[in-house]
Amino acid sequence: GDLPAAVECLRRAIELAPEYVEARCDLGNCWKLLGNLDEAEACYRRALELKPELAAGHLNLGILCEERGAVTEAASCYRRAIGIDPTLAAGHHALGTALLKEGKYHEAAESFRCAVFIAPQRVESHCQLGNCLALMGELGEAFACYQRVAELKPWAAGGYHNLGTVLHTSGAFREAIGC
Repeated sequence: GDLPAAVECLRRAIELAPEYVEARCDLGNCWKLLGNLDEAEACYRRALELKPELAAGHLNLGILCEERGAVTEAASCYRRAIGIDPTLAAGHHALGTALLKEGKYHEAAESFRCAVFIAPQRVESHCQLGNCLALMGELGEAFACYQRVAELKPWAAGGYHNLGTVLHTSGAFREAIGC
């Protein structure tokens, strides 16, 4: 799309209705896509000042923080988003990703389990749950996650790669060759 034109339209919307938090979040998303992370952050923070219970605002701010390497702050943002909307699968997934980066595998696995429960078709959550479980040595459960990835997305090589890797790691060489 035409991001500069979108920025102008969103700025105009905010000018006309300064409390329009969704427009502020969308403007933040545009700035982020344009590479202006400072402006994006300012938009998200202002939206949250106006409407602290905006789950999407906390999620967006968390993603931005994580991209900047502030993983602990990102995790706090994700927790706030989930606290507001416990059914936000993207929030659970994002929290799991942040916790995985911090080496908190058990907590990360729980977040990915929540994401999978809420959105069973969410391939990336099954995959990340499998990664956590494999890192924890739970190869049978990891295998089941990767099988689900392959079922949901049979045309993607990643699911089969992960299946083969976990089978190889577990010593099931004959099955690994079949993948």
